[in-house]
Amino acid sequence: MIQSKGASLLGPTASRRQFGVWLAVVLLGLTALWGCGNAEFDQVRGYRDFLKQTEPKLRSMNRVRERLVGAEDVDRMLQLFEDDLVTVVQELHDAANGQAAPEGRLGDIHGQLKTAMDDYLKATTALVVRIKAAKKAGSDDKKVAAELEKAILEWGARDKEFGDRMTQLVSDLNGYLDKLMRS
Repeated sequence: MIQSKGASLLGPTASRRQFGVWLAVVLLGLTALWGCGNAEFDQVRGYRDFLKQTEPKLRSMNRVRERLVGAEDVDRMLQLFEDDLVTVVQELHDAANGQAAPEGRLGDIHGQLKTAMDDYLKATTALVVRIKAAKKAGSDDKKVAAELEKAILEWGARDKEFGDRMTQLVSDLNGYLDKLMRS
């Protein structure tokens, strides 16, 4: 029961597919600005380096999500969430927090990224805690299954929200880059 529910909850969505390619689109736009020169363009170039550094972690996060879809049982899902997803989300969270915030609109976008990463880390960590608590308290299989299903559904909503927020950030960043290139 949990496997089929978890698999359907963790399956790919349009937001996740868009999230998976957002960095390539942004980097392409940033590369187009490489030859331009002023303080704002310099900020964009610096931010490009930050995005390039986070690319492997983003790809890793998406690979973990794909493996979650194939998880055969709750123990495997817990392991993937705890050992893999929380770890890579923590690394992305730390990278976003460690990046010096640019000024102006790019700084606003980066602030939104930090908030999105913070919220996603909290949601994913809370899910791990809930799964462990349900497993520990579980003598009634139906009650445990219901609690696990509820926890995964709630996390799934946070996961979708995260994907939607990241898609919006990509759109905002692309709009900012377009405007910057036209000026």
